[in-house]
Amino acid sequence: MLAATFAETLQVVEELKKVDVSGVEPTFQVTGLENVMREDVVDVDRMFSQDEALTNATASHNGYFVVPQIINQD
Repeated sequence: MLAATFAETLQVVEELKKVDVSGVEPTFQVTGLENVMREDVVDVDRMFSQDEALTNATASHNGYFVVPQIINQD
């Protein structure tokens, strides 16, 4: 099954190689969108203290959240 599907893909690639694209400009971006970057700045006014972060925790130990183990032993 995999070999047949791969052969089909190669056949499509061969067909694409036959297309005349001499008058077509190369493109790498078709939506016009650009990456928007921002400075990675810590906003101290929005930070929780360790105690505030753990305030509503069901369980904590030595400043960390305690959660149930989720590793399956099959």
